[in-house]
Amino acid sequence: MTHNDTNPPDPTQSDPVNDCAVEVPGNDRRTVVGDSIHQTTGDRIDEIDKSHAVKVEDNFTLNTQIGEITLTAEGSQVTIKGQTQVRLEDGSGGYVVMSGGALRFGNAAGQEWVMGGSSGSEWTWNAGGAAIAIVGASDVTINGKSIIVVGSKDSDNDTNNQRGY
Repeated sequence: MTHNDTNPPDPTQSDPVNDCAVEVPGNDRRTVVGDSIHQTTGDRIDEIDKSHAVKVEDNFTLNTQIGEITLTAEGSQVTIKGQTQVRLEDGSGGYVVMSGGALRFGNAAGQEWVMGGSSGSEWTWNAGGAAIAIVGASDVTINGKSIIVVGSKDSDNDTNNQRGY
C-alpha cells in the first residue's frame, strides 16, 4: 500500500499530498528483470534495525563526486575482506595492500615496506634512495644484538668508527 490515507502517519513527511510513506507489515521482496535505477535529488537515509547485506554477483562500485565516504562501526570493528587482495590507496600514490599473507605499503616514489608473506619470513624495506631515520629509540637490535652507530662512543669511551653490527 502506498496511499498516504491508508498508512500510518509519518512525522518526517512534510507534505501529505506529495510525500509518500509506506509500511509493509510483513516481508517485502522485489524482483526486477532488467536494470533498476533509483535517483534521489535530496538526502537518502536508510534506517535498518537489524543487519544489512548486499549481494553482488559482479562488480560493486561506490563513489562520491564531492564528499567523503565514511565507514563507522561504533563499539565494534570494520572488516574489509578480499579473496586474493585488499588495497587502499589515496590520490597521490600512497597505498596499503594485503595479499598472500603479506602487508605492503608504499608511495608513488617507489618506496615500499613488505612484511609477512605466506610463511611470515619476509621483511623488506625499499627506501628508494631516501634516508631512514629512527627517532627516539633507546636501542635497535638484530637477533638480540645492538646495532652501533659509526662515530658513537662505546662503554670504554672509544669511538666506533670501524663497523656496525
